[in-house]
Amino acid sequence: MLRNKSVTHVLTLHSLTFRPWTLDFRLLTNTSRPPNSLAYNQITTYLVRKGCDVTTHNGNETTLMAARIIVLDQKIDPVLLRSICDEVFTSFVKFVADIRLGLLAVGGEMHADAEQKLLENGSHQSDLWGGNFYPDEAPARRLEFTSFINIRPRDGNSSMEVGDEELQIEITKLCSKLLLDPDDTLA
Repeated sequence: MLRNKSVTHVLTLHSLTFRPWTLDFRLLTNTSRPPNSLAYNQITTYLVRKGCDVTTHNGNETTLMAARIIVLDQKIDPVLLRSICDEVFTSFVKFVADIRLGLLAVGGEMHADAEQKLLENGSHQSDLWGGNFYPDEAPARRLEFTSFINIRPRDGNSSMEVGDEELQIEITKLCSKLLLDPDDTLA
């Protein structure tokens, strides 16, 4: 009969803006694998939803790396744009545009996280629209106006795609101003 032994499982959160912090789990387990407890699963699920990448090391340490989201009000440096693209999806970056304030929240794994960052900084929901930016594509193919946050029937948009052509033009102008002009490349 296997005896349960107390094993410490460590979660370390590394953020690009804060010092790493650690969650120490002391759980009864008979294995060195990461714990399969309700508390462990709830905490890791919560942190993943908040934009963290979860990686397990040596069977008993889980490292969480916060996905970077930056808010732009001026042109991004091309090296920084490439770095943000490479962090999660490699070929593109998610963005949320605030068309009233002229801001872009860029990066992260989910549009909703970038949207939340803008809302916390004074943006209004009806001014926020999500999409994807592909910097290595031809200028006419760089933008995708698709995101779950765009589903807002009360604002006249009932699908994931931004349906209003004038709104698409505003978003395109903002992306050209803050990300890449049609004549620019990241090469």
